[in-house]
Amino acid sequence: ENLLTSVLSTRSRLGSGANSEPDAEAGIDASEADGDRCSLCEAKLGKRRLNPRHHCRLCNRCVCGACSPTSVPIYGQAGLHRACNACLSGLGDTADVSGRVSRLHRKLQSLTGKDSERQAKFPSEALELCEQSVGVLEQELDEGKLAKARSDRLYAETRSAEVSCRQLAWRLRCVGGETGRPTADLPQPASLGQAVALCETATKALEDAQRKRRFSWGRGDSAEGQQRWSSDARVPLRSGDTQAYSIFTPRPSLGGRSVGTDEALASSIGGPLSEAVSESGTPREGSPTALRPESTARCLGCSRFRLSKPGKWIAGTTSCLAVIACLAVAVCFWLVPLYAQRTMDGTSIMLLSAAISQPGNDSVLLMAQTSMSSSCIISSHVHGFNATLGVGGRNFGWAIFPDIEMSADGRTFVTLNSTLHITESKLFAEAMAPLLQGKAIRWSITGKPKVTAAGLSMGLVLRQSLELPATALEEVTGADVDIVDGSATELHATADTVFFSSSLLEIKALGSTTFALHPVAADGTVEMGMDLGRVVMPDFQVSRGYNRRKASFFLRKSSDTESHLSEFMGRWASGLTQTVAIRGPVDSVSPFLENITVQLVSMAGIAEGMMTSAYISKAHSLRGHEAASGKECPLIGAKDCLRGSVVSAQNVLHHAVELVDASFDVDVPDTLSYKTVMHELFFPREISCNKSTRIARMRTVPGMWSYMDPTRVQDSFAILPPAQMPGQKSLTSFFLSAEPQPGQSDGEQCIAAGIDPMDCCFTTILSAAACFYRRKDLSLIPLVMSGNVTLLVGSFQLEIKVRQEGVPLTYAEEIAEFQVGALRMSCSDFVFD
Repeated sequence: ENLLTSVLSTRSRLGSGANSEPDAEAGIDASEADGDRCSLCEAKLGKRRLNPRHHCRLCNRCVCGACSPTSVPIYGQAGLHRACNACLSGLGDTADVSGRVSRLHRKLQSLTGKDSERQAKFPSEALELCEQSVGVLEQELDEGKLAKARSDRLYAETRSAEVSCRQLAWRLRCVGGETGRPTADLPQPASLGQAVALCETATKALEDAQRKRRFSWGRGDSAEGQQRWSSDARVPLRSGDTQAYSIFTPRPSLGGRSVGTDEALASSIGGPLSEAVSESGTPREGSPTALRPESTARCLGCSRFRLSKPGKWIAGTTSCLAVIACLAVAVCFWLVPLYAQRTMDGTSIMLLSAAISQPGNDSVLLMAQTSMSSSCIISSHVHGFNATLGVGGRNFGWAIFPDIEMSADGRTFVTLNSTLHITESKLFAEAMAPLLQGKAIRWSITGKPKVTAAGLSMGLVLRQSLELPATALEEVTGADVDIVDGSATELHATADTVFFSSSLLEIKALGSTTFALHPVAADGTVEMGMDLGRVVMPDFQVSRGYNRRKASFFLRKSSDTESHLSEFMGRWASGLTQTVAIRGPVDSVSPFLENITVQLVSMAGIAEGMMTSAYISKAHSLRGHEAASGKECPLIGAKDCLRGSVVSAQNVLHHAVELVDASFDVDVPDTLSYKTVMHELFFPREISCNKSTRIARMRTVPGMWSYMDPTRVQDSFAILPPAQMPGQKSLTSFFLSAEPQPGQSDGEQCIAAGIDPMDCCFTTILSAAACFYRRKDLSLIPLVMSGNVTLLVGSFQLEIKVRQEGVPLTYAEEIAEFQVGALRMSCSDFVFD
């Protein structure tokens, strides 16, 4: 304590800042803080005297520069601060004080039993650690005082119990006949156990006396005897008074029972009869055997005692009431709890609706509506209790159940709104996974509620199970895909997800939820090892019925995922519906919700596909245009002549899309096998073409825009502008050059090289297709377009595979009625197999 006093005074000098109050114990007056003289050397201070005023930051005294040439660090404040020589002279023992305070701190820590890794660098810091340890000791001292007070109270109660037991022992001895012995003669008990032993001894003596007190008294009819019994004084026993009193030494019988002995009589009056009565018949001096008249009156005629009929009726009624009371006690304390436990075991719980929301690190809010059916014949009240939840014999958490009013022989509806505390995150995730995959599960509910029924309170054991229905989502679809932006390795898109839930379990307020996106193989297997990106739902929840949620897709391109992304985007551009899988949640704030579900999602493509239509005419398909100038090719001597089709593509996105290096193989769904006649001046030529479905290969080439804009002669791509409004689309038409597909042409020239370098089947295929479908009452040609095209969105570039069926190809009349120069054909010239 002396050391702490010294340390605290040192701390007032070392640990106080510039704003500290002056130390009254050191004799520093507050007026010295702004005095006109130095507190140490009494030199006059002031700027006019060229001796500026300074303040010591340790003692706050006003000093001159000569008396405060040193700056020192102060604990808890940055930088160096001015200190006077007087304070510095008292710092000589700082190192010693710091060491002593540090040792004191370690000793205090050993007393508190708590070790701290913090090391003190300043005396004030060491003092702070000491104060913390002293605070712990003070707290333990207070706890010790409370324990001592409890001990004193228990001791006082024990002494009171000893006095009560001593008084009880005296009362028992009085009942046994020792009324003449005062309480002070009883031995003083040294403990509560000895006091209880006194009571047991007195009780045993009383029991022995009751067993031995079986005797009979005979009373004569003489007037002397009656006078003796009517006297108020104690009546002595006389040996010659045989007519007035008769003591039966043999064992007389009363109803066939032995009723008494001389020893029993002697015991009842406090000692042997020979010691109590002298030869002259008078009581011996100091003998306690004198009988009171009332006690002797009870003994007279006991050998001839008989119960009357009313007495027998009263005794029998009392016995019956005692038996009934015992049975009632047994029913209350054994049969009723047993019946209540069996009733609780037979109670069934059915889930009507449930919702989980607001998941945290180790808890989730659980709201449920349940129905409890019981066969109890009386109403009861179940007090709120802690219930343990589990699955498969293992517990994963607990929740607080509310008070429940159970109705008799009926159904009770219970509303649960409690926090489910998760103690085993992995087990909870394993329990929830089958539920979200379309399998019902059962949760076990155990607890020890207190039940009050018919005025009785009892503790029971709850062992029930609750079936949770499957929560698998149905008809999960993604539609209205819109691309937001693209980077070199990631494409950001959005989509509307729609799903249906018929489950009783709802999921609410999960906040932003992230899922992993995986492809699905042709056999329906989810390729979990291939991660295409992330799907983020800002406010994910599952309600009963139809749900519509906005989702953001982040598709990540890498060497491993590029082929899968190409197929995914290609099917979307082709207008095909495909199935992908989402797994999650991933990166969730709640570890027990991590990867608990794998859900298949049906993703819809662009309605009608990206390629909407195509058009062929004599100018574009039969004559063509020159790539460099865009002018129509001459009939003879044309160079770099581009013949093909004008196609239209749609863009449903709100972001421009660039089509680069497009190459499509164009076919028809039916096989064309025909013969025709090409009329050439006066010499008709017969042409026969075998079975084939191929029309041509069309692709983007330089010069495809020259017939429309000569300045774009080098462009070989098409830009699809963004849609202006949601739900709308933008259409763009551009030219694609046509050429034979690999293996389609036989290499022979049907006409002169200067007119048409192709073979006769490729030259006549468009006219043949137009005439073939015209005979089927179709005014257009249905096409099957399949090929590759590179999508460019921002800086995101991806080559996709496109396949569209039923693309309408319209044609001008000169296609069906073929005529180029002197060459001509008509539909009547075609004969189809």
